[in-house]
Amino acid sequence: MIHYKDSKGDEYFFEYDEVGHKIHEKHSNGYEKWFEYDHNGNEVLSYDSNNNKKIKIYNNDNNLIYEKCIDTEKIVETWYEYNSEKKCSHSKTVSGDFEFESDFIYNENSRYEIDKNGSILISKFDENNNLIYSESKYIKSIYEYDEYQNKKYEKIDEKEIWYVNNYDSQGNLIHCIKYKSIEKE
Repeated sequence: MIHYKDSKGDEYFFEYDEVGHKIHEKHSNGYEKWFEYDHNGNEVLSYDSNNNKKIKIYNNDNNLIYEKCIDTEKIVETWYEYNSEKKCSHSKTVSGDFEFESDFIYNENSRYEIDKNGSILISKFDENNNLIYSESKYIKSIYEYDEYQNKKYEKIDEKEIWYVNNYDSQGNLIHCIKYKSIEKE
């Protein structure tokens, strides 16, 4: 088990399995979260002390094909379809009366997501497949990552957030602090 104490005195405990997957985290405020994985290392279940639960199902290519998020107020289900290149080509999300569908088109390091109303979300990725740029008619976002591929900076419209990530000796993320910029008036 790995223990971390931040500058505010909050404590965090992390437990990993023999191959390095996080299986349990516990915070000094009483919050706990557990994780389970399939034989390929894909996270298939997570649940926490606030009665939130996430179930994931993968196909034979280890692509996520179904995700169900359950919290105390709602259930959100998403189905994913893939093309012959093993890239997501379609998704459908349902929660109560809400339904959202998107088709995906790819071009080198870019993805175009087109919803059923014709709105387009443009996403660009780096060589590690991290999202680095996103733009729609509503919002523009920029992201940067550290050497462990965890987010270290994001800018969404004029709001900026910096992340200070702390790792154990094996490179596992054990704590992340977010610093937000002051928004312009």
